[in-house]
This record gives sequence, structure tokens and C-alpha cells, in this order.
Amino acid sequence: MDVPFRARRLENTGLRRYLKVPDGTSGAAVVAVSPLSALAPSKADAANNASTLLVNDVVTAIDGKPVGDDLTVALRPGERVQVDCLITHKVPGTATELQILRGGVPLTFRASLAPLPPLLPRWHGFDCTPEWLVIGGMVFAPLTAPLIEDASQGSSGGVSTAVYDTYMKVYGRHGFRTEPDREVVVLINVLSGGDVNHGYESYARSWKMLATFNGEMVLSLAGLYAAWQRAASADFIDFGFGGAETAWHRNIVLDGALVRESEEKLLALHGIPAHASPGVLATTQRITLEAADGDKAHVQTSAEQSAPDLRAHERRLEEAFVWLKDR
Repeated sequence: MDVPFRARRLENTGLRRYLKVPDGTSGAAVVAVSPLSALAPSKADAANNASTLLVNDVVTAIDGKPVGDDLTVALRPGERVQVDCLITHKVPGTATELQILRGGVPLTFRASLAPLPPLLPRWHGFDCTPEWLVIGGMVFAPLTAPLIEDASQGSSGGVSTAVYDTYMKVYGRHGFRTEPDREVVVLINVLSGGDVNHGYESYARSWKMLATFNGEMVLSLAGLYAAWQRAASADFIDFGFGGAETAWHRNIVLDGALVRESEEKLLALHGIPAHASPGVLATTQRITLEAADGDKAHVQTSAEQSAPDLRAHERRLEEAFVWLKDR
């Protein structure tokens, strides 16, 4: 089971007074709560929700076991362990009781905790496989733990600065995943061999998180591929990397015609079997089919509501299906 909050020591006198912790009471000061956990406060009542955990709450006991100021709990006489173990050993769905102080006021509540989605996919063959997408010589991949590990192989100093910096941007303020359905897509390389990406060679020195494609938010590698297919005849291709990058590295603009003309040449030059991995192609196809089914259902519903008679209704449906088929 995952611990759904982050906490810090409560040993400083000033911090204890600030959080209104009375003398003789120990605990852990909450600094972050996973927005995807059962303990996360609702946006509508974040300040007064007595059944959720808030930043600056002080956890004084878990399941009746007092929490020490040093983030430990008693295991047996003379032996203490990290407080996390009171939660990590549990079976998903098991109720957990928290005793807290909020502004000096004691509160007690129970919650059934569940595993949290990991910050990144963690194991090759279990929750991730190698995936890639090449557009104009720009190589994109989903950020995963195996990818980071592979990039660190052979490095005497461990993880390179470029990879570490990218991971820390994902880790953010608290290390919790905030969007369960979003995949972190990163630019990991720039393939040489033509004018299409000339001048962007420096982007290959560090990984960069992709935020937008032609102004559209990128939620996954398959979503990026689908957006690229929709922009097949676009004059320009614009990759946006967001405000986390310096002003000099916030976007890449490529000539759309050169991207299309150079694709096969770059792939052959670098020995890449396809512009996208099989997993990306399969996922994109599924997304496209689901979108088409949704459009079809929408067209059917609209026709049923507006058709004055059965013949008009059937005629509209036939026209809608032809339109969907030709998309």
C-alpha cells in the first residue's frame, strides 16, 4: 500500500508553536497529500473538510500508534521503525484510522486506502514496454523508470544531469502523480541527416518534456501520433515544451513538407524500422476507433431527436455513416 501523504519532522520548537502542537504531543507535519487518494480534500470544501488530510495537519497517531517527532513509531520495546510501515504493510481497502491536530484541534477519521498510480511506469513487461515515435527526426518516448535506468547504464556518475533534471520536473513539489491518465512524453534525441531539423541539434543534449503539438495538449505518445496524422498536410509542425524550459528551448518549429519528405530517408539512415513502435500504432488505432464510435453515437442521437419522420431519420443516418467512413 502506498502512503498517501508526505510529512516532515516536528522537532523544531518554532514549527511546533506555529502548528499549535501542545507540549508532550508528538507527530508528523503534513507537507503534501496525494490528490488521487481517499484522503485528498475536495476542491469545494478544502478548508473545512474534517474527513480529509490537509497540509499543515499534524498526524499524531495511526491506528492508535503514536507517531514520533522523528517520523518513527515503536515496533517493540527499544526498537523504532519508520512511520510509513504502518500503512505500507496493509492490504488495499483496509481501513486506516488517523488522529491529527488541525490548528491545535484534535480530529479523528477513518479512510479505506488504495494503491496510488505510480509517478512513472516502473517495470518493463509489466506496466510498460519500449515505445517510440519519430517526427522530422525528433525522437519521442514515454518517460519510464526502465528508460531512465537504461540511460544511466555505463555512466560512472549514475544518472546524467539531463535525465535527472527531467525526472525532477516530473517529481514536482511532492512526487505524487496528479493526472492518472496522462503519459509523460519526452524528446530524447534528434536524428541528424538533413535540413528538416537543422539548427536543433542542441536539443539532443538533454531530455525535454513535450507539452503541446501545434497548440494541442499532448496526453500520451499515441495521442501525439494521432495529432500528427491529423496534421498530415500542415505547413508547419510546432512542438511546445512549456514554461519549464528556458525561453530559447520552449518550442521547435519544423517545415511540414520537409518533415514528410525526409521521413523515410531518416529512418533508413539510422536503421529505425518504423516511424512509430507497434504499441503506439495499436493504441492510436484504438483511440481513433473509440473517437469514431463516439461521433457515430452522437450523430445517431442528434438525428433521432430532430427527424420529423422515419424516412428523414434514416436518410440523415445514411449521410452520417458515409461522412464517418470517409474521415
